[in-house]
Amino acid sequence: MNEAKKKQDAPSFETAMERLEEIVSSMEGERMSLEEMVSSYEEGVTLLRVCRQRIDHAKLRVETITADL
Repeated sequence: MNEAKKKQDAPSFETAMERLEEIVSSMEGERMSLEEMVSSYEEGVTLLRVCRQRIDHAKLRVETITADL
């Protein structure tokens, strides 16, 4: 899958953060099987990567705009 398609399929920053909060809450409060915990952790790491990419992209945009001043 190419990068443009991956980015298009990835959730927004806000959606990813909401889902991360749900995962953390679920892992802290519910009794989960080991497999469910590992699966939730894996999803969380994927969402964290999405959030970091979005932040890095926003930072670059701000730096580019600022450099043009």
